[in-house]
Amino acid sequence: MPTIVAIGAHHDDVELRCGGTLAKYVKDGWKTVYVVASTTPHYSPWPDEKESGNYRSNEEIIELRKEESRKGAAALGVSEVHFFDFKSLYWYREGTLDRRFFDGHGTTVVEFRYLQEKLPGREFLVAAHRCPAALKFLCDFLRERDADIVLTHFPDDAHWEHYSTAVFVCKAVRQLSEEGRQIKLYGWEQGNMGNLTCSFTPTHYVDITGTIDIKCEALMSFVSQVPDHNPEFFSSVARSKAREYGRMAGMEYAEPFVMFQVPSVLAEDVSMPETYSPGRAKRGL
Repeated sequence: MPTIVAIGAHHDDVELRCGGTLAKYVKDGWKTVYVVASTTPHYSPWPDEKESGNYRSNEEIIELRKEESRKGAAALGVSEVHFFDFKSLYWYREGTLDRRFFDGHGTTVVEFRYLQEKLPGREFLVAAHRCPAALKFLCDFLRERDADIVLTHFPDDAHWEHYSTAVFVCKAVRQLSEEGRQIKLYGWEQGNMGNLTCSFTPTHYVDITGTIDIKCEALMSFVSQVPDHNPEFFSSVARSKAREYGRMAGMEYAEPFVMFQVPSVLAEDVSMPETYSPGRAKRGL
């Protein structure tokens, strides 16, 4: 049975960027694997929490987001769900909504010690691509599942943890290619922070006309992601974007991807494939 693996940095990345594609591959009989790479303590508090001022701990937020991801994956029909638990660079001061970022400048020694000793997780996600143990972990993970296709972030993404995840995955697939393993690697559209240097020009479109409703249902699982705890708008935006990409590809609904040229992924960098016009992009992966 062929295997497709989707690796997102944060909770909801997979559903938002390739949920329709995963649901389609589930229907086609593929083994599908869903991964969230980071711990990511981020949420919108409920009215009673705001009123009382009693907010969830980082550990509680992490578990809340994991449960939402499990529900999202289940809605897509994916049964194999994994949390790599690499540490994120942001967190809340305990018992508050004071969101902190580890920026290497304003971060105090006490905060760094908290990140190292108290916040659950293994290495920092942004450093995973430079950590031999982390790379071995990911290579072993993909090797054990005999991955045929891997989907992840587009490297030219302004969100540091999206970028880091892309480079991490690219380096692991590169190492596996040197073993003779042929894995097709694709990047999905950048997140809301946009790109750094170049535009996202899809090389492939997947027709998700038959699974767009499943994708939108999965996105409804992420209640804590939005301030009013109603992801309906979140879901409707995803539907609109899929419709627009479908129009570009001659389909009703589509998800776009860029195929990476794995042999050109160097030890310390990611070299992008030649760009394509939408008219030359291929259908399917």
